[in-house]
Amino acid sequence: MKKASLYLVILLFFSFITYGCETEDVPPKDDSNIEDALALEVDLFKTTHNTILTKDIETLHIEDQPLIEAALADYEVLSEEAQAALSDKHAQLELFAEVVAGMIALEGEILRFIMANHLLLSTDVEAIQLSDKVAVQIALSDYGFLSETAQHFLRAEAEYLQRLLERIEVLEDHLNARDAFLDTHEAVLALTEETVRISDKALIETTLDAYDQLDQVIRDLLEEEKTLLEGLLESIAQREADQAAQRQFRDDHQTVLNLIELTVTIEDRNAVETAQSAYHTLSDSVQTLLSDDIALLDALLEQIIALEAEMTLPDEGFDYLPHVQDFSHPYPNTSETMTLLFTEDLFFVYSYQDEYSAKQCFGIEEGQNPVPCQVYGSFSTAQLGRYEIVYYAVDSAGNIASASFYKDVLRDASLLDLSYPIYYRSIEGLYGEELLEALRLLLNSTVRLVNYGEARYILQESDRDPSNPSNVIQLYTGQSVAAAWDLGVTWNREHVWPVSRMPVPRPNNNTIDMSSDLHNLAPEDPDENNFRAAKYFTEHHSANTYHPRNGVKGNVARMIMYMDVMYTELTLVDGFANMANHEMGDLTFLIKWHYQDPVDSFEINRNNVIFNHQRNRNPFIDIPHLVELLWFDHQSIPLP
Repeated sequence: MKKASLYLVILLFFSFITYGCETEDVPPKDDSNIEDALALEVDLFKTTHNTILTKDIETLHIEDQPLIEAALADYEVLSEEAQAALSDKHAQLELFAEVVAGMIALEGEILRFIMANHLLLSTDVEAIQLSDKVAVQIALSDYGFLSETAQHFLRAEAEYLQRLLERIEVLEDHLNARDAFLDTHEAVLALTEETVRISDKALIETTLDAYDQLDQVIRDLLEEEKTLLEGLLESIAQREADQAAQRQFRDDHQTVLNLIELTVTIEDRNAVETAQSAYHTLSDSVQTLLSDDIALLDALLEQIIALEAEMTLPDEGFDYLPHVQDFSHPYPNTSETMTLLFTEDLFFVYSYQDEYSAKQCFGIEEGQNPVPCQVYGSFSTAQLGRYEIVYYAVDSAGNIASASFYKDVLRDASLLDLSYPIYYRSIEGLYGEELLEALRLLLNSTVRLVNYGEARYILQESDRDPSNPSNVIQLYTGQSVAAAWDLGVTWNREHVWPVSRMPVPRPNNNTIDMSSDLHNLAPEDPDENNFRAAKYFTEHHSANTYHPRNGVKGNVARMIMYMDVMYTELTLVDGFANMANHEMGDLTFLIKWHYQDPVDSFEINRNNVIFNHQRNRNPFIDIPHLVELLWFDHQSIPLP
């Protein structure tokens, strides 16, 4: 700013003193020496301070303050006559002093404002940050408290601060728009390449479309989110390609992949090895998707090799061992001198209606004649079940020699001679409790349970309608409905052995326990599921019981039997099933249904699909006669 203009403005804030003509010289006194001295004193003052006295308001500077102060100080020591002669100069000097003081005050006010806000005033508008908003607002507030003159000289600075504030408000609008975008699309933006599904594709594309509608500035703020979304789409594209390759592989090798160890033959070897070779040409990611398929192919080849080996080995039959028991009876073995001799090997497993005659038995004691054994207990092949038989004889001292046995009558004892697929090789020749323990060990040693959330999508495959691949078949209603999961509106996950009859809490989608076991889950209409509730199964509906449709009675029976064998905490009972004891029933009806509604192709496919995901099988689908080997003494098993 120009100094003259500043002084002029300052002068307007003070009372303007109008000076008249210079005071006329005092008429000389008579004493000429006094007049000369006075004139000399006045002239000397004017000469000494000529620099300041010749200035005016327009030419006055702050730097003139020392000159003004020196002149005023010299004025004070003048004689009264000289002061009187210089009164107009004195008034001029005092005005100058006031003007300079105002200049100093104004300059300080301006300087303090500029120093306090120099960082803001030196910041480029485009470089301003949201965090500077409070500082800008304070600076503008301080400007409002300045004097009008200071505001006048700082108007440009105030306008610049206002521009900064307006820029900050624009940034806030941009960030608000960005935050609104983030909130609206929060679920999609929370996805990762590990959690994204192909079904998320439409949502991601919608989010990218919304991104494209934003201003460029806002898009710049969302660059990381855009990169994420594009990466998710790339991941989905890769998964789609992998799944297409997976489907192509399964289509190309559908016949062999529909085989199981129970059905594979030696003639299938070439097809199995061809499928294995094709698998190894695929990418690692596709091979990962087909891990269950290659496991199946490996198992099939192993079974084929075993079948080929069996063709070269003689059939040695099955080696039966007597089951000697020590159950409670009135003939304890107390003899120390007598042994029992059986003239024939004892066979303890019989088929229904086998001809039976008691085996000869003799008590042998040194020095004594053989004594025929007596038999305690009854036995008949006309009724399935287990019989307790005691052979005993009395020695010469009156002591008893005895041996006790179980004799079991099965529906068909020749079933124990059958060879099983490799998966079931460990249970060959077993029945009753021994079979139960071996089967339970087998199922639990191979299982790999999935979580309850994954079941929603696996059931779409395992229970697919063969006539309409886009649908699933509901277990109880038999209705074919859309397979796509819609949060349980069309169908939900029915627990055939109800969760409330299990010693576990109700599952969520992350749960992995018996409540997520796929062999126990099936699609069902929500209303029918609610009606069935936790009822156990019988031949009629009641407050506690549920009667499934004829077409799936066997399916239901085999699912319940699987759960009973798989989990020691669960118990399958005859008659009333106590929920508090984790019981299900009714075993009598379930066994009947198993025979009345035999295994079909739908159930076989379901078992294979579940095996691919869960790695264990429902043995009652693969080997239906296990029912009579486990519950051989049950009244509901039909006779030949």
